[in-house]
Amino acid sequence: MFKITQVIIILFSITCFAQVDWTNRTSGTTYNINSITFGDSQFIAVGGNSTILTSSDGMNWTSRNSGTTVGLNSITYGNNQFVAVGGGYIMSQYNATTTVTSTDGITWANITNNGGAPYYLYSITYGNNQYVALGTGNHINTSVDGISWTENIVTSSSLNSITYGNNQFIADGYGGTMLTSPNGTTWTSQTTGTSKNLASITYGNNQYIAVGDSGIIITSSDGILWTHRTSGLSSYLFSIVYGNNQYVVVGESGSVLTSTDGITWTSQISGITHHLSSITYGNSQYVAVSISGTIHTSPDAELSIAKKQSPTISSATLCVQYMTPNTLSIITPRTMYSSRTEVSIKNICGKKVFENTLSISAGETRIKINTLPPGLYIFGIKSNGQKMFAKFVVAK
Repeated sequence: MFKITQVIIILFSITCFAQVDWTNRTSGTTYNINSITFGDSQFIAVGGNSTILTSSDGMNWTSRNSGTTVGLNSITYGNNQFVAVGGGYIMSQYNATTTVTSTDGITWANITNNGGAPYYLYSITYGNNQYVALGTGNHINTSVDGISWTENIVTSSSLNSITYGNNQFIADGYGGTMLTSPNGTTWTSQTTGTSKNLASITYGNNQYIAVGDSGIIITSSDGILWTHRTSGLSSYLFSIVYGNNQYVVVGESGSVLTSTDGITWTSQISGITHHLSSITYGNSQYVAVSISGTIHTSPDAELSIAKKQSPTISSATLCVQYMTPNTLSIITPRTMYSSRTEVSIKNICGKKVFENTLSISAGETRIKINTLPPGLYIFGIKSNGQKMFAKFVVAK
């Protein structure tokens, strides 16, 4: 029998996903971080005062020279390069539609188009072999290389965010504005049924989801017909991403929402109090940035928020107990019994510290692992087309 003072057991059901474990990382800047993306095996974040930060793991960040002196508002990765857009005032005049590009995230080339034009760019995406960026003054600009841009004015409403999915571009904005386009040039206005401002949009799992003011969430399978969903929040939602088979939304005062289907949403306790401006997914983790210059990471394990301190044996529950410095006791649901069951353990930073293939055909299985230092770990199991996760804490 193990001693309760030596181990903390946490059980999780598989009925909902959650991102309750966020870790603060040192960014090296106090300027606003406006946007983050993942591409070419690295994270890149951009923000105020020409800030560009890069990281291969989401934990350690390096500042890069952007080649410009103005703020950067949005970044995307496509066609083997990163393209960031922004703009601002220099000597009381607009330095408009500023664009910086990089093939490696380290060396950046600055391109300033339409110098003196009274607008700047604040959202960009890549799709259909081109970059499409939104700008103030109702502009939508297109480029095949991220260097030479074509300027268009397509709407009387201000736009906030753009994405590409299911063979079309889609942009949202103030007053519930929604536009769709097959080519980035010809746009059609769609009816969303809301007058609330929409701040961010993404495509994943065969649907579009847009979020924004007062906790608004709307979903659509085609970008034309939109359905309102209940978020349970009244705060402003700034950004949404789809990754690891779930949607994650971040927003005002550290708000975090998760959903596996876009219909039912769960509010999570992030432990963050400042506004989260952007989120991305990559390298088996979610990374969110804020307007206060902070960066936060969360591992991608599918978890629920139900916690207990004593094991409950159930045919539908995965129970993991840390028994000794190198032994785990695992109670596996009967539906996951298999001669080839894949198991793994990750630390809170998302680094895999153990993996193996086992034959599991009984209620309890004990496996030998390397001695783990104190900390929070995520145990994953995969068999018969199913995946389950549980957390355990090594406390010595």
